[in-house]
Amino acid sequence: MIRKKQAIQLVRKNGFAIYNECRRFKNNSEVMMAVVQSRDWYAYKHAGWFIKRNRRFSLQAVGIHGKLLEYISGKLQNDRGIVEEAVRQNGGALVFASKRLRDDKEIALLALEKDSYFMDCISKRLKDDDDIMLKAFKHGHGLQHASGRIKDMECMVLDAVRVRGCELEYASQRQKRNRAVAIEALIQDKDAIHHVDPILKEDGDLGTDVYDEMRRREAMQRMQKSFEEGEICFDDIAAYWEVLSEFSPEEPSRPDTSEILVG
Repeated sequence: MIRKKQAIQLVRKNGFAIYNECRRFKNNSEVMMAVVQSRDWYAYKHAGWFIKRNRRFSLQAVGIHGKLLEYISGKLQNDRGIVEEAVRQNGGALVFASKRLRDDKEIALLALEKDSYFMDCISKRLKDDDDIMLKAFKHGHGLQHASGRIKDMECMVLDAVRVRGCELEYASQRQKRNRAVAIEALIQDKDAIHHVDPILKEDGDLGTDVYDEMRRREAMQRMQKSFEEGEICFDDIAAYWEVLSEFSPEEPSRPDTSEILVG
């Protein structure tokens, strides 16, 4: 008969041993913690019911692998402390929280510190929350799951496309026709042109506007760098003007920008 020490050694090498030769230790906290700490940590799903209902053990387990929240009891999936610990370790663990806690703003914000791929699981109320969605946009995802109100707000869509231009795909049709939004999206990713409203896409000046804005920002960055390094000061009008003139609309060497609008 396998003893506890032997079982611990076995599951450290192969977590799924808890399903076979070590199955009589499914409710032993020491053996199951060895499973959690093994490379086969997801073998925890074969834990005994006593372990899955044990709050102290579960708190420690989800702190190591947040997604183990999936395998603990429903009661503990509704435990705020347990869920906070899980999403602190892995934001995606929020998927396995109770419906009540998936509607908790503080927990959602905590989960968003890690990623935003779980946005489809949060409540409808939180998908209409400005703070939640702005935090999600920082990861380059989220507009797809936002409420209709968020998708139609210029300031919110701008924040989304500044991080990932192709988020424009999920904006409202009105925002896809918004010139300022389109310019921001195209500066971030030229492939966003596929999501620009067809009428705006046919505007021959859109590509030029994108180019001009990119040149303006480049010049401003150079000016800021020179200012920080003490090479120029705002009293030095000549140097200040020289930098700004680099993106003059009358610049004769401006290249053909029609390729920007090739969708």
